[in-house]
Amino acid sequence: MPLTTKLAAEPLGALRGEFSAYPGRADFAFRIAMVCALATIVCMASGTPEAAVACYLAFFATREDAAASVAMGLKLIVGATVGIAIGLVFLMASADEPLARMCLMLAFTFAGMFFAHASSLGPVASAAGFVLALVMTLFDDVPVPELLVRGILYLWQVVAIPMALLVVVNAIAGPRAHKRLRRTVVERLEATADLLDDAAGARARARSLLEADAVQARERRKTAYLFFSGRARARARLETLLDRAYDLLAVAEAAAAQETTGIREAQARRLRALAAAVADGTETAAPHDGVSVDPLASALRRIELANSPAFDGVRTVAAKAPLLAEDAFSNPDHVRFALKTTLAAFICYAIYTGLNWFGIHTALVTCYFVALSSVGETIHKLTLRIVGCLIGAAIGVGATLTLTPHMTDIGQLALLVGAVSFGAAWISAGTQRISYMGWQIALAFFLIVLHGFGPSVDLVAARDRILGILLGNVVMSVVFTTLWPVGVDDSIARLRAAAARTLGAFLRDPARDARAIETARSQIGEARRISELRLFEAGAATQGRAADHSISAIEGLSSEIALLPELARAEWNDALPEATAGAARDFETAAADWLAAYGAAQEQGAAAPAWTASPDAVLESLAPGAPVSALLAAGRRIALYGTISRRIETLARVA
Repeated sequence: MPLTTKLAAEPLGALRGEFSAYPGRADFAFRIAMVCALATIVCMASGTPEAAVACYLAFFATREDAAASVAMGLKLIVGATVGIAIGLVFLMASADEPLARMCLMLAFTFAGMFFAHASSLGPVASAAGFVLALVMTLFDDVPVPELLVRGILYLWQVVAIPMALLVVVNAIAGPRAHKRLRRTVVERLEATADLLDDAAGARARARSLLEADAVQARERRKTAYLFFSGRARARARLETLLDRAYDLLAVAEAAAAQETTGIREAQARRLRALAAAVADGTETAAPHDGVSVDPLASALRRIELANSPAFDGVRTVAAKAPLLAEDAFSNPDHVRFALKTTLAAFICYAIYTGLNWFGIHTALVTCYFVALSSVGETIHKLTLRIVGCLIGAAIGVGATLTLTPHMTDIGQLALLVGAVSFGAAWISAGTQRISYMGWQIALAFFLIVLHGFGPSVDLVAARDRILGILLGNVVMSVVFTTLWPVGVDDSIARLRAAAARTLGAFLRDPARDARAIETARSQIGEARRISELRLFEAGAATQGRAADHSISAIEGLSSEIALLPELARAEWNDALPEATAGAARDFETAAADWLAAYGAAQEQGAAAPAWTASPDAVLESLAPGAPVSALLAAGRRIALYGTISRRIETLARVA
């Protein structure tokens, strides 16, 4: 249900849902709180400045599981080391040239944000750009070379201390990623069983699981086995179960209502038994039924085989994702994103330098961590950040006035930091509707409470830092909403285009890699999420219904296309006469061509192309007196092609 509908129908229920517990949320918040408390102690005891930034980096780097958190922590340590080393070299060459330092700051900012947007480096690239740019600005505040070098080395400690603690905490107490992956398999199997039983809310749950971020899921799987001591066969089985559970859920979404209730109830019982076995890590007996002409039965048989002694231990290794996006140097959005962030950073730098007010330098820091895309998303996140900043500031000021004066050692301060960090991390672990508020609560609180090397009641520095955060947020929002503004509907159109191209490539691929369906559904899910942001964009709400219909239309099309791999695996496909198989390929090629043209039209803002192909040619290709096996094989395809054709007609009509 869209956010606006939820808020209108049941506002308290919607808010409860955002803040309610789910498996892993408390653990996530506890790990962040532990790292923040320990980082406070280490930074204060060692005399490391900017303890607030050190604690905030724990929010930036902590992931859902131990392996991903450890990997991110190590990446940031390496990135900071390389960035500071490079920064020192450039600083030595430009120390006496203010203009050169400013140009280098802008260049590093642009490069970091470009690669954060156009490559798989993501946060590592933006963090490296931030460190390099910050090094270039330090000479303005500390013009003594010896003190400057010492300050830059302290900057390395600001990154290394929390990341080292994060690695240790997660290695000891973090949830193991392979257990989370196993739980994902169980969730997908149970969701499929609920679909077959037509349980309340089953379709919404299935949609949520199918539209989860595919890119992030694959990134998690890369590091999932860092603490996995099982054999290669066990890893291969888990990987196969993950893929086949997704395929099964995608097939069930389209096929659940196509057979009799009795058959579906029996399949649901088999799925629940399989889910229980997977949760316990035990094998199940190999299925006794043969290859079926029913796509759902075929997909169910395949996943039961993967969890049985008959599993061959072989898994398909996905192609490694390229470092750069395919359109890294052809899509102007990457350059525009980097330019807008660079301009905002320059404006903030010019303001606090021109006013000789270094206390608000947090405006510059803010620019590297709040860059966004669409206008609606920018306003939404600005609202969350300002509210979060004010809440964090209120907590920080209240603590400074009431608790800090009574503190006698660092341990008491660490307990306060840990308690507030837990609450902020709980919020940040929510959906994107509220998560940024948690980040901003933490940052504002840290900047007020953590300055100096012990409990402090000085509110002047805290005031300046909070003003800097607000300034940075406002400047970023103004720049992103005025320079090359990207509307919510523009973002949705691009995501629809991307999903259409992905589905078209899938239809052309003889191997029919089902991961393409996962990618397309992820793109559709992102479009659905962005559509909720019309509330924050003037004039967009009135145009939302047509865009929402088009999202639903392409979702329905992807559900039907997901059935094709199971049709191809069924043995009766061999019974298709050559002419009929050729007609089937022609229809799928026509659908792929239409999807490519539709994607191009969406990006250009043009009308959707007309759909002229028909599955009738597949039926007409059957020779008179064809055997029953050929009629059965062709009948299944014609029925599915007819549904796909109607879905395309609907998509063309609502586009």
